Amino acid sequence: LEDGRCVERERERERDRERHARRCKMATLSLAALALCTPGLASLAPPRPVLARPHTGRTQVGMLSLQTGSHPKPPPGSPQAIDPRQAIWLQQNGYVWDGKAWGRGDAAAARAGRAFLRSGKRFARFVDVTDKPASPPSALAAAKKLEELLVSARAEALESSSPSLADELSAALARSAASPAFPLAWLGLQLCVVCSLGFGLPIDWAEQARLAASPETLLLSFSAGVVVAASRSLARAQLPPGVEESTGMAERLLADALDGGHALPAPAHVRFGPDSRFNLLGLTKWRMMAIGLEGLAAVSATLLMHALLQHALVGAMSPDATCSDVFAHAEVLGRNGALGATAAAAAAAVFASLPAAIRALSNEAAYQGDGLAAELDAARRARTRATAIFSAQPPAEGSVVTAADSLRTLADAWLVKFGGSPDKTATAAQFERAILGLGASLACAAAFQISGGALVAPLVARVVGAFDTYALSPDAEATRATVQLPPSAQAEANGDAK
Repeated sequence: LEDGRCVERERERERDRERHARRCKMATLSLAALALCTPGLASLAPPRPVLARPHTGRTQVGMLSLQTGSHPKPPPGSPQAIDPRQAIWLQQNGYVWDGKAWGRGDAAAARAGRAFLRSGKRFARFVDVTDKPASPPSALAAAKKLEELLVSARAEALESSSPSLADELSAALARSAASPAFPLAWLGLQLCVVCSLGFGLPIDWAEQARLAASPETLLLSFSAGVVVAASRSLARAQLPPGVEESTGMAERLLADALDGGHALPAPAHVRFGPDSRFNLLGLTKWRMMAIGLEGLAAVSATLLMHALLQHALVGAMSPDATCSDVFAHAEVLGRNGALGATAAAAAAAVFASLPAAIRALSNEAAYQGDGLAAELDAARRARTRATAIFSAQPPAEGSVVTAADSLRTLADAWLVKFGGSPDKTATAAQFERAILGLGASLACAAAFQISGGALVAPLVARVVGAFDTYALSPDAEATRATVQLPPSAQAEANGDAK
C-alpha cells in the first residue's frame, strides 16, 4: 500500500512538472506574439487630434522652431547651437535665420494667427481695425491667460459630471473618424443597408418610378422638406454654442476627414469658411461633400425607417393591410375608410419617428452645455481680476495695463458671444429639440404614407433639409468670437509695425 502511494505521488509530481512546462511555453509564445503585434496595433490606433495650423505658421522640427513661407536671408551667423549637418539640411531646404529662429516664413505673418484662444469647440480671436488677425504681445498674453482659465474651468466641470452612453459613442466616433479606414467602413455600412433592403424587400420599382414622376408626389416631397429644414434650424438654435446637432454628425465628421482636417470635428469657421481650392456656385468642397454624404445616408434611412419599419407596423396594426400589401396601404385605406386603419397608419408614422426624438433626448452634452456655464463664470472672474492677474505675473512682452485691458476686452466678448441669457431651462430646451426632431421625422413618415408609399418623398425631404443646413443657412461664425483690439493694444501693434 505504501509503495502504491509513493508511485501515485511521483506521478502527481510528473504531472505538475508537465503543467509548469506548458505554462512557461504559453507565456513565452504570448510574449513573442505581443512583441510582434504591438507595432501593428499602435499603427491602427487613431491619431490624437491636433489643431490645424495655417501654412504661414511655425513648425517644430526636432529642437528647432521653423516657419513656412518665404523670408529674407538674415546676416550670417546664428547664436542658436545646432549640429552642422542640421544647418546644412536647413539651408538646402530654404530655411534661414531671422535673428530668433530658423524659418521659411515671415515672422509677422507667423505670429498673425496666434492671438486666439480655444476652449472645447468655442473660439475667439483678436483683429485689428482692418479686420485682419492681430497679435501684439499684450494681446497674445491675454489670449493665453484666458484660454488657461477657460480650459481649466471646463475640465473641472466635465470631470464632475458623468457622460451618457450617447456622448461616449459620439466621442468614440470622433476619434475613429481620423482613421483612414473610417470612410471605407461608413461606405460599406451604407451599401450593405441599401443592397440588403433594396433587394430583400418586395419593392415594385416600376411603381416607385411612376410615383416619383407624379407632380403630387414631388410637391408633397418638397413640402415635407421645408418642414424638415425648419425643424433642424430651430433645433440648432436651441443648442448651446459649440455643441453639435446629432443629425448628420457622422457625415460631417467624414466630410472633415475627407477635406484634410486633423482636429475632428472641425469648427464652423473652418467648415463654412471660404475655400480657394474649390467653389461651385458658392458651394465649397466641404459643403458639397456634407450634402452628398447625408443624401447617401438618407437612402439608407428611407429604406430602413419607411420601407421596412413603417410598413411592418402598419401591417401589424391594421387588419386591412397584410404583408403582401407592400406600398399599397394608401389605396387600402382609401377603399375601406376604416377609422382603425387610419389610426394604425398614423401610429406607425409616429413610431417610425420616435428614434429621432430619442436621439435628441440622449444628447447629454447639449443638456449640460459642454461646460459652457463654468467657462462663463471663469470669464467673469477674469474680467474682474484682470489687473491683479497680470500684476502678479507680468507678461514677458508688453505692459501690464495693456495686457489687463486686452484680457477684459476678450472676456467681455466671450460673455457676449456665448453667454446670452437662455429663454428657457436646459430641460425645456432639450424637450423642445426632441419635439422638433420628432416633427421632422413625422413629416417624412406622413409624406411617405400620403403619397401611397413613394420612397422618393421622405428621401427628397431629408435631402432638402441637408441642403438648407449646409448651403442656405450655415453660420461660419457660430462658434467664434471676433474681437477688436482695445485702443492700447492697437497702439502697441502700430508701434511694433513701425
